[in-house]
Amino acid sequence: MSTSTRNTDAAEANTLITGLAYSTDDGATWTDAPVAADGSATVDVPATASFVSLRVTAAPRQTRRPPPVRRGSPTSSRAGPWAATRSPVRGKWRSRRTADGGSLVDVHAARTVPVLRDARLTANAAPEPVKKGKTLTVTGKLSRADWETSGGCRAYTGQKVKLQFRKKGASAYTTVKSVITDGSGNLKATVKAATDGYWRYSFAATSSTTAAVNATGDYVDVR
Repeated sequence: MSTSTRNTDAAEANTLITGLAYSTDDGATWTDAPVAADGSATVDVPATASFVSLRVTAAPRQTRRPPPVRRGSPTSSRAGPWAATRSPVRGKWRSRRTADGGSLVDVHAARTVPVLRDARLTANAAPEPVKKGKTLTVTGKLSRADWETSGGCRAYTGQKVKLQFRKKGASAYTTVKSVITDGSGNLKATVKAATDGYWRYSFAATSSTTAAVNATGDYVDVR
């Protein structure tokens, strides 16, 4: 079983495969395969396996460290060499069985799985500390992996994000209100300070393009 960037020379590919793992028990356990400098990787699937699942990670090729890309898990129905390749359709990867681990079979044998863009979200509540009953302003920013240009992240605009609060000593967050990101991906909401606790923003996944993400909670002392 092998995986590599295809249709483009590995040295010039816009995306680089950074990790490969396979499972023969429907994802209960995974075995990592070493990835070469050019992004290729090869492993031998046990002859006793009745099926194999692939899990591939990839990132934009750039000079600075890129944000991770969410994993996809195309699954085959038979053991044998499989090749996982990035489809020309953005966000889709294809897994197909090969006779020798190198050549491709009929494209109709391919299976697709979405690969979501990684998202980043921040939250900052101020002032800290704050008097009980006074206004607390929570700001933040939502961005996601930029696959179109040179990599890194780009502001994710016009998206609904939930403002959430977790009371000190509690284990779960509750949603207070929803906020829409502006043209720069920024968020801003005001609330009345009532008790000590953590404030954060939470973004639900965009099913076909972007992964869900929660900001790190910002603790506020209410006096």
